[in-house]
Amino acid sequence: MRIGYSGSKLYSLNNGQCKTVDYSSLINTLKGLNIFIRNKTKRGTRAGRKFKPKNHNVNNSSQTQVKTCHYSQGLHLCLINIRSLPDKCITLTEHLTDQNCDIGLITETWLNSNTCGSTVSELKSLGYDLHHVPRKGRGGGVGVLSKHGIATQVKKCPDYQTFENIEVLCKSDKESLRLCVVYRPPVTKQNNVRIPMSEFFSEFATYYETIISKVGKFVIAGDFNIHVDSDTDTHSSQFKELFHSFGLVQHVDNPTHRLGHTLDLLLTKADESVISQVNVIDPQLSDHSAVHFIVPFKPQTTAPPCNVEYRKFRNINKDKFKEALLTLPISSNKTLEELINDYNKLIKNIIDVHAPKKTRRIVIKPENPWFCDTIRDARKVRRKAERTWVRTGLSVHKQIYITEIKSVAKLVESKKTEYYNTKVVNCASDQKKLFNLSNVLLNSKTEQTLPDHESLSNLADKFATYFNQKIVQIRDDIITKTSLINQTQCPSYKVPTQHLLAEFTPYSLEELKTVVLKSKTKS
Repeated sequence: MRIGYSGSKLYSLNNGQCKTVDYSSLINTLKGLNIFIRNKTKRGTRAGRKFKPKNHNVNNSSQTQVKTCHYSQGLHLCLINIRSLPDKCITLTEHLTDQNCDIGLITETWLNSNTCGSTVSELKSLGYDLHHVPRKGRGGGVGVLSKHGIATQVKKCPDYQTFENIEVLCKSDKESLRLCVVYRPPVTKQNNVRIPMSEFFSEFATYYETIISKVGKFVIAGDFNIHVDSDTDTHSSQFKELFHSFGLVQHVDNPTHRLGHTLDLLLTKADESVISQVNVIDPQLSDHSAVHFIVPFKPQTTAPPCNVEYRKFRNINKDKFKEALLTLPISSNKTLEELINDYNKLIKNIIDVHAPKKTRRIVIKPENPWFCDTIRDARKVRRKAERTWVRTGLSVHKQIYITEIKSVAKLVESKKTEYYNTKVVNCASDQKKLFNLSNVLLNSKTEQTLPDHESLSNLADKFATYFNQKIVQIRDDIITKTSLINQTQCPSYKVPTQHLLAEFTPYSLEELKTVVLKSKTKS
């Protein structure tokens, strides 16, 4: 039977209400009917593994934040899975500098004996100190990256079979903060991991018992490779039950991986307000986003602070300041020099009232010697591209931002290379300076270690006492031996007079030239 509609009927449908479609419920319905699952296909197994279809969490894939955040005062930390730190030293430090981050908690450093020295030296030249624990084999590794001047101390931790860890202690005048970085590698055929999750839960419980027995607050941060955002994942439910039983709370609510799952976690005690302002940012450094957070903690510094004076001119009340300027008692019966001196004194008194001097202790951080206006301008362009991407969220603006990130990193690398090339050329005639420079670049020069001590002043007093007693003992021995020599009668000996050094044969010019050419360059 044929159905027909007139023009008036079709036009009347325009005023009707259309039913909106709930896409999330529709996707869940399709999954329940096994329609949304990708069919298995037969593929070659030349690579040694079978193709396994994956269902990604499409509901969370677009929830990774791209916004920036204005952080309050405190210790600013960043957790990120970097996937090869040696290849991303400049881009990582540029991101930490842009976000004004104090400490970076790094997983998957991929450091080994060949890349360790040069990477530590490069990060040191960029203004950061690195403490790390590498994996014995390929990949993996955890580390803590801190700004120059922040006092940090690595603590010994037991080794575990199911995860890698490092513990760094920060101290303030009143309390201590323990930063525990954990990386649990995923159970895949590629990394040959065959350890059951039950063993990880057991070892993590043992690890937590060692942390809770120590003094001070702590933060457990890292990539656990567990989908804590999933309510249907068995391992996720077991892990959440485990840390809830310990009285821990997990602070990351947004996806931290490109496939839409929350893998990078922050764990603290539920009854302690240790962490605030958790913000997930995608700096385009790896397939993981960076998790930024604030800890209300002021660490001790190793660099000597200095006092600086400043005025808050922005807080001046313009109307009152203008009124004070108009009522200046200036006399016209004085010379020009006296008028200038009176004017300067009166202006200074008014400024002292409306914007008094304040003193603040800061740590002056030296700039990199290769930093220039070109790098500063390139950073401005990169920040502008980031703000545009944050405002629009368009893919084209994201691609522009990624291009600017690579451009700044390439520019910094070229300026740094140019600087060290110049230093190497200047050291060409001095081998000692050249070897010292290579030791700095490769971080191969071993530092002199001091004996165990409680304070440097007590150790210095012990050194002074030891060497003073040693000098006194040497003098006493000399006096004793001198008295013994005086008491002993030596037989008389007559020096022959026929063999005397009365004349010396002068060197010829050719002999002198030969000796000079054979001498070392540094002499």
